[in-house]
Amino acid sequence: MFISAATPFFAWMLVVSVVDLLSRRISNYMILFGAAYCLGIAWFSVGPISFGASLLGAIVGVALFILPYAKGLIGAGDVKLIGVVGLFMGPILTLSSILYASVMGGICAALYLISKGLLHKTVGNVMGLGISGARIPYAFAISLGTLWAFLNPNFL
Repeated sequence: MFISAATPFFAWMLVVSVVDLLSRRISNYMILFGAAYCLGIAWFSVGPISFGASLLGAIVGVALFILPYAKGLIGAGDVKLIGVVGLFMGPILTLSSILYASVMGGICAALYLISKGLLHKTVGNVMGLGISGARIPYAFAISLGTLWAFLNPNFL
């Protein structure tokens, strides 16, 4: 994959992650900026995938995040973010990104809950089937999972 196209993309992912960590929101303007960049590099064939693969990657990512969103487990910004990841990575690497993001999300969630002193309460809520608990910003885990998939593209 082209490093020159990836550098601005991962810089954007870092900004999105920091904003999500600080504000617990992913702005639609940030999503539109990332989507425009990814579609632009796919359209002009200067990125890692074709335009069609870019669109298919977004569809795969959003389709896999709709159910967790509908269940209230993730926010709409996370769904849109994985859609932009799909635009950059294509369908196969989007699947890898989601798998890796799940692993990183578990690690990040545990660290976040420990730092806030909420691990015991949240585990108790989940084990009692009251799935409520602390809301955890997930963009950082998605970013780490996407970077992991980008650096290890032959996993799937």
